[in-house]
Amino acid sequence: MSATRQMLPWIWTVLIGTAGVVVLLVGLIPSDTENLAAVMAVAVLILITSLGSVISARQPGNRIAWLLHAISVGLLLSMAASLVTEANQPPISPDFWDYAAFVMINGLSLSFLYPIFLTLFIFPTGRFLTRRWRWAGWMGVLFVPVVLLVGIFSKEFGPIWAEEPWAIPNPIGLVPVEVGVVLSQVWTLGLLVLAVGGVAALIVRYRRSEVVVRTQIKWVLYAAVVAAVSLPFAFGDGDPLLTGLLYVTMIGAIPVGITVAVTRYKLFEIDRIISRTISYAIVVGLLAAAFFGLIAVITTLLQPQSSLAVAGATLAVAALFNPLRKRVQHAVDRRFNRSSYEAAHVSEQFAARLDQPHTVEEIAELWKQTVNESLQPQASGLWLNPTHND
Repeated sequence: MSATRQMLPWIWTVLIGTAGVVVLLVGLIPSDTENLAAVMAVAVLILITSLGSVISARQPGNRIAWLLHAISVGLLLSMAASLVTEANQPPISPDFWDYAAFVMINGLSLSFLYPIFLTLFIFPTGRFLTRRWRWAGWMGVLFVPVVLLVGIFSKEFGPIWAEEPWAIPNPIGLVPVEVGVVLSQVWTLGLLVLAVGGVAALIVRYRRSEVVVRTQIKWVLYAAVVAAVSLPFAFGDGDPLLTGLLYVTMIGAIPVGITVAVTRYKLFEIDRIISRTISYAIVVGLLAAAFFGLIAVITTLLQPQSSLAVAGATLAVAALFNPLRKRVQHAVDRRFNRSSYEAAHVSEQFAARLDQPHTVEEIAELWKQTVNESLQPQASGLWLNPTHND
């Protein structure tokens, strides 16, 4: 039975991924750019539902896995509904699939925004920190069904984000359009409250928790920074392939960070990753400034020979890279990768003490002093294997 339960999330992942591919194939259009965007959307869909299955396999009782699956369902419904709702004009003779698409985009897909924010409240344990934070769960219980019902029984259907809005009558519509507009505004405000509350929940959990949970939260914060940096480039006008990859990075960074944190796979590498990211960003910025500065200076002195300016600046930057990287890395490690910095510092001090010849007993005493100064244990001891000379 346990083996079957472990397989269920992966079966679900295969079903969601297959449905996403089917939607992709049905929606293929002559525009290569839009097709590439659809491929990237399916890649994000498969990534998120797969990460949910990974968490289910490693942490079966963690509810974050099912929230990731719910998010993937919302993405799938949005993709399916976009086949109809992104049209520039309403269908001439709406059929069942047209109405189903509007139900999904107006109700179901909007409701699945809720799990994204709920994840902040239960990360990383899958449970609320205290009873006081359960209001976030009750908010979903109260509002999500209302959003679904209004989306299904609205008197008119139409694309929400269209540049030229249009609408078709709903044959089972009961709710006036004005009520839906007001509810949409209330729901947006509720999601904003959830976002702020979720961040506050993470901060409180970080302050109250031990080093393991704090490290897990660091992973999510790092992923959030990566997503934020990718955001302006993911919707830019650059190369479509690069833009698509940045879109996948933006959407998938936080789910990946959550999965690494929950499963604790190489959990304590985050300090090293943060340190390397900051140090290389500083080095690249300094070298870029030096490169363009040298080009400006050399070009001013040797205007006819601009190629010589570029070559000279390149060689100078290449020569500066390694010394600058070491200095910056050392400074950054002191702040963001303290454990690694202190370990290296202790090793250097111990090696310096061994420059002169010592007996075994003196080396043992030096080692004991180093351990006591660095770790400050309540008790320490050293066992030496006795040697016998024949």
